[in-house]
Amino acid sequence: MGLKSRLNITYAAVQAIFWVVCCPIAGFGSAHLLAVGFSSVDVGIMLGLANVLAVVVQPLLSERADADERFSPIRIVAVLTVAMLASSAAQAALMPGGPVMAVLWTFSATCSISANVFVTAVKYQLDQDRSIDFGACRAVGSLAWAATSSSLGFAVERFGIRIVPLAVCAAAIAFLALLGACELDVRGRAARRFHEAVESAGAASSWPEFIRENRWLMLLLLGIGLVYLHHALGSYFSIVIVENVGGDESDMGLIIALAALLEIPGMVLFSHIEKRLDAGSVLLFSLAMFACKAIAIWAASTVLQLTFAYSFQLFSYGLFTTSSVSFAARVTRPSDLVKAQACFSLVTTASAVFSSFVGGALFQMLGVRSTLLTAAVSAGVGLAIVLVSLPRIASSRERRGWVAEALH
Repeated sequence: MGLKSRLNITYAAVQAIFWVVCCPIAGFGSAHLLAVGFSSVDVGIMLGLANVLAVVVQPLLSERADADERFSPIRIVAVLTVAMLASSAAQAALMPGGPVMAVLWTFSATCSISANVFVTAVKYQLDQDRSIDFGACRAVGSLAWAATSSSLGFAVERFGIRIVPLAVCAAAIAFLALLGACELDVRGRAARRFHEAVESAGAASSWPEFIRENRWLMLLLLGIGLVYLHHALGSYFSIVIVENVGGDESDMGLIIALAALLEIPGMVLFSHIEKRLDAGSVLLFSLAMFACKAIAIWAASTVLQLTFAYSFQLFSYGLFTTSSVSFAARVTRPSDLVKAQACFSLVTTASAVFSSFVGGALFQMLGVRSTLLTAAVSAGVGLAIVLVSLPRIASSRERRGWVAEALH
């Protein structure tokens, strides 16, 4: 087996098992917490706290990852995975209620959210020669999420809610074994090249310097955050949305699985699409599809219509994930690579913070349809901001005259 094939198989496995770890936490978090006695407002507060903590953790770790080789992406992901394993094991063994469960689950969710950006950065640690097809490997992650979601939905109905933290434990153990193998592989080969590539571009910026240098990017991220609010709301309160149209946990599992499967074509084909369209154009298209999805979900009144609405995932999340990774690396300095990737993760996390804190309360106060309409309007406003800021980022990049070519 050649090096290119081996790298792609390795990174595809990293993506797959990582999303198997995350699916029970993120995809079944609200169902898990509601089943042990929490209200939707309680769930929103816990989700919000997890995302707030992740917003703090990600910048700190990403700045260290850019500046210090001891904080490699693989090692950071491994530490966060150990934390998820310990917390989920405690949940499964004790099945506590009240404050103890709230703390344990919030801790697991924080680690899951924080790890996402560093799993993306593992690609650059493993590979400096464009051997890894990120889109195809990320698609394997979505396929793994789909398989986990559909099977876990039926497992919860048959075996009870305790199966959710047990699933996290099993997947985390497998993930740690894979990360250990990756760490051994990069020692002496990819690790040195990763840091040499970053160091050749100069010293990494601090966060204030990075923000000053990329003002239009910051505005773009604001627009993305407003568009992404609806997606975050739908991800964390999927059971509320499904039950509103007469569905149950098994319907939720199937809809989530379908949405994950529909992400795959865009991810797999992105490397070919990017040869014809620049990453910024693909990013804009994906955000427009997010807005269309928000309107369709708001309008749905049956499980079938809701399933159709989620089919917009074909053009939204899959293309957004791949195009944002490519776009971030192309419009910022190589020395700020992890920080640039973290920006997109941070803005989606910030959207999740707002959705978590406000979403549960809005569902109870305004009802499901009014809350979904509010999120759809937010998506429209965010898309307008993206339309204004995206061309200015391109012109600013051309004036500075640098692109992160070494990492593409």
